[in-house]
Amino acid sequence: MEMETAFNIGEWVRIADKLHLLVGYSGFVTEFDFWKSEYRVILTKKSSGSTTYGRLWIEQTRIVSIEDSRHEEDLHSLIDFALDDNDKPYFEEILNKLQTMEVPNEI
Repeated sequence: MEMETAFNIGEWVRIADKLHLLVGYSGFVTEFDFWKSEYRVILTKKSSGSTTYGRLWIEQTRIVSIEDSRHEEDLHSLIDFALDDNDKPYFEEILNKLQTMEVPNEI
């Protein structure tokens, strides 16, 4: 039996299930539903590489972890989307994610 991978809140993931309509899209995890084994993911990038905005619940088995360093520029675009939509909770969520990425490592 294959062991399922758990993802942390804030972790960057990519939709890897080839049968899913949004295969190749990437974003970060914001919530986990224990009962359904689903993650709420804020999508930031299409499979083509262009910036996008979306939210979805997706099964744990359909996503894989990716590195987050290349997505910082996407967060700046998503802040603009949130401002355009007057979506304060989403704006604060993205701003918090951006601030945690920009914290320098202290020695």
